[in-house]
Amino acid sequence: EGLVDRVEVVSRGNDESVGVPLDRTFRPDVVIHNHPEGSLQPSAQDVLMSSRIAGHGVGFFIVDNQVSRVYVVVEPVTDRAPTPLDTGGLQVLAGPDGPFKKADPAFEDREGQREMIGLVCEAFNNQNTLLVEAGTGIGKSLAYLLPAVHWALQNGEKVVVSTNTINLQEQLLHKDLPHLLRTLGLEASYVLMKGRGNYLCLNRFNEARQELSTLIEDEEVGQFNAIEGWLRTAGEASLSDLPFTPDWNLWEKINAQAGTCLGGGCRFFGDCPLNRVRRRAARAHVIVTNHHYLLADAQLGP
Repeated sequence: EGLVDRVEVVSRGNDESVGVPLDRTFRPDVVIHNHPEGSLQPSAQDVLMSSRIAGHGVGFFIVDNQVSRVYVVVEPVTDRAPTPLDTGGLQVLAGPDGPFKKADPAFEDREGQREMIGLVCEAFNNQNTLLVEAGTGIGKSLAYLLPAVHWALQNGEKVVVSTNTINLQEQLLHKDLPHLLRTLGLEASYVLMKGRGNYLCLNRFNEARQELSTLIEDEEVGQFNAIEGWLRTAGEASLSDLPFTPDWNLWEKINAQAGTCLGGGCRFFGDCPLNRVRRRAARAHVIVTNHHYLLADAQLGP
């Protein structure tokens, strides 16, 4: 009902400050911080901390010692029941009289595909883990994309599709997802997320251009100039978008790396290729990525 029903003391401080054990295991609905002097006005540090934990969906309250007054700095994010998928309805879409068959007479009605759609729907609806082993010709991509897209649209959530091969990523992005959305008349956004080393760093590239004779080898200058010309029309400015494969030593000097990233202090922050794709991912319904990037992200934590 949106009321605090259980309280656990997690941290004690001194007259000036108190720590918050914000890590992956600390997931309350709200942090309640007391101001002993009675003023509930949030300090600069209160605002900073509330902003940090808000990114994890955690609210922030300030109370007096008697807990008779409360100042809600950030509202907590309350759980809501998801809208379940209509399993039978989605299976019909992939059936002999469904829109995919009407759009393409060569579309095959596959019992195994419809069975897999049902299993994926059940996993989404019950928040379960599902492992499916299916042979060639079942139509696995449609069997998981159909429930995934509907789940994302119905519940305002993102679905991450992780693959092992670039070929499957290309198939999902340029064939399967566009065909599904076009056939069903749905509007959903999707984006490919790759590791940061796949994107050009504009700051490192500019530094290399200013120190061309020092940072770039003579045999790399031709490729460097070609990349500079390509940048004028590049979309994502990622490695796979280049019309040629650059020397790896050159790419390592100009790609995006965590150790050299200046974050919000970078003068190219607004035009950063990595930030652009991250902004698109923040709005996307479906994110396509690879297993390596997915597990690396999971290891870093939220």
